[in-house]
Amino acid sequence: MTRILVLCGVFIVLASSAVGQRAATFEDLTVSTTSVGITATTIRPSGQGQQNNFCTLYVAGANVRYRFDGTAPTTSVGAIASDGETISIDNTEQALAIRFIRDDATNASLQIHCWLQPVTG
Repeated sequence: MTRILVLCGVFIVLASSAVGQRAATFEDLTVSTTSVGITATTIRPSGQGQQNNFCTLYVAGANVRYRFDGTAPTTSVGAIASDGETISIDNTEQALAIRFIRDDATNASLQIHCWLQPVTG
């Protein structure tokens, strides 16, 4: 009986490791004159079961303004992320709420990677 329990314990560890390895999602989002957010399927990919809870966003081509509260930023209101900067998001609520707009006359691109980060604690 001890051997069966040990084998079951090993199986559980292996099954947990496989479940914890989720594919990262990627989105290349154009930021222009209308407020935009991360696409829902980037945060909630089909077939994954759980939502992604960690994202990094690389700003390319121009500066953007953003807000985490779900309100659309404007060209004069919102935090500024400069071309070449990275924004990190460490929870699903912020990933769903963040909104972006370009800061000046040039469109920007956000290269977004999201994944499920195990919560430890």
